[in-house]
Amino acid sequence: MKKIGVVFFFVFILAGLVYAQSPGKNQSIIVISTSFSLGQDSVEISVNGKKELVLGDKSTGSIIVQNGNHTLEFVSLNGYLKNTPVDKKSITTSLNSQRLEIEVRLGAFHGVSVRSKSPTQLNQNAPSGNNSNNDLENAVFKICESLIYDLPKNKTIAILSVSSRNRDMATFVVEELEFQLVDSREFRVVDRKTLDSILAEQNFQLSGNVDDNSAVSIGKMLGANIVITGTISGSDTSQRLTIKALDVQTAQIITMAREQF
Repeated sequence: MKKIGVVFFFVFILAGLVYAQSPGKNQSIIVISTSFSLGQDSVEISVNGKKELVLGDKSTGSIIVQNGNHTLEFVSLNGYLKNTPVDKKSITTSLNSQRLEIEVRLGAFHGVSVRSKSPTQLNQNAPSGNNSNNDLENAVFKICESLIYDLPKNKTIAILSVSSRNRDMATFVVEELEFQLVDSREFRVVDRKTLDSILAEQNFQLSGNVDDNSAVSIGKMLGANIVITGTISGSDTSQRLTIKALDVQTAQIITMAREQF
């Protein structure tokens, strides 16, 4: 009987732990996953100024919060420096009985990078949002991570265009590439207004599909070291984003990145 009692006790405790990780009425859940590169040890996550989690590499944790507005802060800690804070980022979100998924990446070169998907309703019968947009956003994020590591630092970069049948998608990718490269603080990025102004002065029409020779010529006009172009190809159910970076002086491909979405 004692053994049975012990078994029921542990089952009860385990059930309580599982239940504790499930949001109740007027609550939401934030699920955080991590991926680190060299030089990082852990990330500390706080919600509204209160420390909630410390996660290591390739870890996942969850936080139950009351519905409403929340500010999340992510602080990277370097174990070699006795958990000294290295970099931090914060985001603000509003949740209403929803599940929010956040991906945190820590890089030796650019510190904390945080990406969140659009929150989805906990009620599975409720609409879950635009998954294709989320997939494209994740694809751009992964490509940006690759570019940031592969491109030579402290160079001037011009993001020219992305060829796509969907103009909104192409604009989104260009703007997201620009934001991520600027946010990395590793490069000088040519402002879109400057790009448009110089092209107008030269009477150069920048179409969605720019060949390598034209891209290099534009890069020289802009005083850029590197130019970036891209394409979105495939069908609506399976598409592919390809991004290419060219050296303006040699016209050689420095790096390419490709993601399905």
